[in-house]
Amino acid sequence: MGGSAVIRSSRVGAFPNFRLPGTLTTLPELSPNPLQGTKYTQKVLLQTENNLKTGKTDFHGFLRIVDNYAGFGQKELIKGKDGLTRIKIFLEGGYKGQDGYFEWIIEADKSVNHRIFIPNS
Repeated sequence: MGGSAVIRSSRVGAFPNFRLPGTLTTLPELSPNPLQGTKYTQKVLLQTENNLKTGKTDFHGFLRIVDNYAGFGQKELIKGKDGLTRIKIFLEGGYKGQDGYFEWIIEADKSVNHRIFIPNS
């Protein structure tokens, strides 16, 4: 995984391209991180690797440290075409010089089968 990631707001410590979400002046009470205790599926792990054609990561390969801030994102329950309910998380930010949002989908078994940065159009 590589590239720099930006999460909207105040700067955090030694990460010059990494910011907390929102327009915060002080850190709020942290929401529980819905990604805590989850594990990535093999599909997600493979998607975070370098692209064989370009040798670089695509929008799946953002830094794992971003996962630590998923509790600041918006959460919603979604129902898949298979009828199963999942948790979807959106977190505004930037990656590879583009604004957009980070997105995760957590399955009922606590696995993460979807992890991507989606640039604004």
